[in-house]
Amino acid sequence: MSTRRKLPEHPMLYDPRAWLAVILAVTALILSRSLRNEFVFDDESLILNNRYIGDWSFLWKSVVNDAWWFSDPHHLPAGAYYRPILDIWLGLAFHLFGYHAAGWHAAMIVLHLIVVWLVYRIAFTLTANPWTGIIAAALFALMPVHAEVAIWPAAIAYPLSAAFQLSAFEFYLRGGADPDRDSRRLLALSSGFYAAALMTYEGAIVFPLLIAAHAVLVRSASARRTIRIAFPYVLEAAVYVAIRYCVLGFISRPNPYNQATPSEAILTIPSAIVTYAMLLLIPWRAGPAHALEMVQSVVSQRFYLPIVELFAIFGAGIMLLRHHQHRRLYLFCAAWILIAILPVLNLTLTIIQDRYLYFASVGLCVMAADVAVTFASGDAIRKVIFGAGLAAVSVLFAVTLFSMQGYWHDDLTLFTRCVEMDPNSGFWRSQLGLTYTVQGDYQNARLELERAHQLAPADGKTIYDLGRVYERIGDRATAAKLIAQGISQFKDPPPSAYAYLAMVADAAGESKTSESALMQAAALPDGAATAALTRAQLQFIHGDHKGAEEKFRQLEVSNPDDVDALTALGAAMSADRQFDEALSAYQRAAQIAPNDANLRYQCCDLLHRLGRDREARAECTIALQIVPDNAAAQALMAEVERSAGSP
Repeated sequence: MSTRRKLPEHPMLYDPRAWLAVILAVTALILSRSLRNEFVFDDESLILNNRYIGDWSFLWKSVVNDAWWFSDPHHLPAGAYYRPILDIWLGLAFHLFGYHAAGWHAAMIVLHLIVVWLVYRIAFTLTANPWTGIIAAALFALMPVHAEVAIWPAAIAYPLSAAFQLSAFEFYLRGGADPDRDSRRLLALSSGFYAAALMTYEGAIVFPLLIAAHAVLVRSASARRTIRIAFPYVLEAAVYVAIRYCVLGFISRPNPYNQATPSEAILTIPSAIVTYAMLLLIPWRAGPAHALEMVQSVVSQRFYLPIVELFAIFGAGIMLLRHHQHRRLYLFCAAWILIAILPVLNLTLTIIQDRYLYFASVGLCVMAADVAVTFASGDAIRKVIFGAGLAAVSVLFAVTLFSMQGYWHDDLTLFTRCVEMDPNSGFWRSQLGLTYTVQGDYQNARLELERAHQLAPADGKTIYDLGRVYERIGDRATAAKLIAQGISQFKDPPPSAYAYLAMVADAAGESKTSESALMQAAALPDGAATAALTRAQLQFIHGDHKGAEEKFRQLEVSNPDDVDALTALGAAMSADRQFDEALSAYQRAAQIAPNDANLRYQCCDLLHRLGRDREARAECTIALQIVPDNAAAQALMAEVERSAGSP
């Protein structure tokens, strides 16, 4: 008679560290799809068109300037953010990855995995249960609403700040949990990480509220002790505000693209909170854009229905968990979610974005994990239900996260999806129109920009961009009218806008409009050089090549770092078939603006004309790294390869 021997259970099944390694590996595998993605949207401004990112001086200049200083260093501040660590990350990453998008995406994945590990640490520390940490880490790792942050290089501020804040919170927990430890050292580390979080993303300014909420709800601290615990973090936040004011000259300022009134922004807050709650609870609602209609009256359903829904959600939570042994922890987790989204409830852009939920979702993951583990601690049936539910949620999250990564593959895919999700947004339609313009699809560009203008008639930039499309189509008279109309709606039109109007108006035969635009450009600060350059370009177009070249050289001598003047000189020399001089001008311009794909393309073209195909291949390779889908650069590279032979 044979007996069946029971197989021993593998010890790894009960090792939380092994499960954490599995979670990290699976997450990395799922997110690896993003390695094929290109640079999209703000990546282009932050990386591709950032002419200073390759200079080591970029690092220290980012400490003493606003986060967008490189976009217009002669007119500071160029933006309303002070995020020096973000810019330092960009500079260091550029030295590591250059224009290889895969490297940037890989760095985002690694950072997300670090945050997943920190979520495990936080959940474990809060509950003293490693399995709660494992479940919380798994939920956070695969949550579809995190796709934007985990794969988009321009969103680096959010995972980086979250990593710093979670590190600060863990050291705070360890520093206050055991009075026999070196708590001062741990709290000093906590303060250091919080300072780094502030210097990465200004939304971290609410972190002291999180510390206070934990002290009150979890530690049951008195009001006096809570103030004492939170005070160092409040002091750090105050110092950050002071530094921000010194650098920017203001603490905050209205967003020029925000058309909502203060009352509309306030009345829309309940709707925004409900939208964020649904994004956390319903994974397939995640995506790159979300519609948010501004509320104009207290009697509107869009105002009072979200309030009713919020009270219903809160009331249901109270009823279900009021007798739960961990109810104080759950109240803290709910406070975590609300505190973390407070900075984005000012609705400065009147848009909802997934990335704003990255740090907030930690509270939900910890709460859900603890509820699940507590439920599963009962009989065997509960364990089966728990296992099946966890498997179903994990598969749903993983599949959705994997599929969503494709939305950020390229600009056309991204903005097409944004318009699908928010069809009444003039902003997204404008971005889609600009993408069509870059790709040379001017008919679709015109249609999208006209729709954007209908949705946001006061947006001068959309009108200006529509004029540019008409100029590309060949209708220069209409283009001049639209460009002039768009400029009239700019708050502070740059000299370059008037210069472009002058060029288009001249091509349309409207010499008076052209001359008027040049005079307006010259009257602006730093506009004289732009006007002079445009006059020289018009002189060249009208056939006075020698006179124009002389003026180009004069402008080059007076301002040797003027990329536009060098580019114009190169174009003039090339048109006169003076290829050596043209190449010299373009190469000097490329040294000043190494990330300009057009300059690299022009250098490649001239080198090829001069028979220097190896050098031409190198220049074209850089151009294609910056703009992979540029058809002209691809065709030129193929011609160079045929001429030089494959390496």
